Amino acid sequence: MTLTLSDVYTDFFTLGEAVLRMLGDIHGVEITDDDLHAVRAGFGTMPAHEDVASGLGQLRDKGYRLVTLTNSPPSPGGEAPLQRAGLDHFFDVAKQLGVQPSDCMMVAAHTWDTIGAQAAGFSGALIRRSGNAPLPAPGTLQPAVVASDLVDLARQLHDALPHRTLG
Repeated sequence: MTLTLSDVYTDFFTLGEAVLRMLGDIHGVEITDDDLHAVRAGFGTMPAHEDVASGLGQLRDKGYRLVTLTNSPPSPGGEAPLQRAGLDHFFDVAKQLGVQPSDCMMVAAHTWDTIGAQAAGFSGALIRRSGNAPLPAPGTLQPAVVASDLVDLARQLHDALPHRTLG
């Protein structure tokens, strides 16, 4: 956010590599180009969490239209991250939906993503993966839903809106 507000764009992976080198310097650990390559390759081959396909299926079955936003580049083989994970069939294209931001919910495992989406008029749902939590700073936008995983999110949304017609 500091870089964005300073009008300096740095892509996610370049920034991540720089932070890894910075942390290595702070802790006296040499970070080599091979180390950075291994981390980048790891990002490109990470599998989805075990609950994701089931949770997305439940949301889709309940009538929710699913759209994805990503800043992850395709792999060297040309596959996008959701294609590699076998999840691309769950998602529609946002532009084709013709919906307003207020009719959308950003579901993310990082608070900064939900805050950004909420600032743009979306509602937010935070998936509490290991090491995640809402940011309880005064004045900070809070997610409308906090769930342990996508299956829990589908349950919470269904319980809150059991008779809502979607789609």
